[in-house]
Amino acid sequence: AMITAISTDGYRKVYERINAVVEQFPNEPLRQFIETAWVYVSFGFDEPDHFKITFSGSVEREREYPALVEMTGKTFDTLRQLIIRCQEADLIDNGEPDLAAVTVWGFVHGFVHLIQESMVSHVVTNRYTKREMLILSLNHLLKTPLTKDPQDGSPLGSGIQITQE
Repeated sequence: AMITAISTDGYRKVYERINAVVEQFPNEPLRQFIETAWVYVSFGFDEPDHFKITFSGSVEREREYPALVEMTGKTFDTLRQLIIRCQEADLIDNGEPDLAAVTVWGFVHGFVHLIQESMVSHVVTNRYTKREMLILSLNHLLKTPLTKDPQDGSPLGSGIQITQE
């Protein structure tokens, strides 16, 4: 029951943070896309233990916990709606929104996991900040790659050595 409560709370945090991004950038689906990915990554690094428990799949018989089922559904639906907005804005390829949402979620989750487990070469992690790595990686999903961080306009991929926090 404790793992279920922790997992439910983790999904709630991600859901609330995604909604805050959508509210902050109401007519900017590209910004919503980038910042939603960033809040997920930030949760993974700001609260790594909570993140790992939340997304570990450790809850047996998940369907027996309505609060968890509700939060996972709401979180996924919020991501799905974002994907639809991005498709309508011609930012990403059209296709089945559920599958596109799974692709993006899996991509960003894998990104967090690889860095948390020190599976990304120091050659890369010394060269880019986590945010820069994320945006440059997300460029592979966008129809028009970004060359600047939409948050502050700083150039991406400058190749400048950066000390990782």
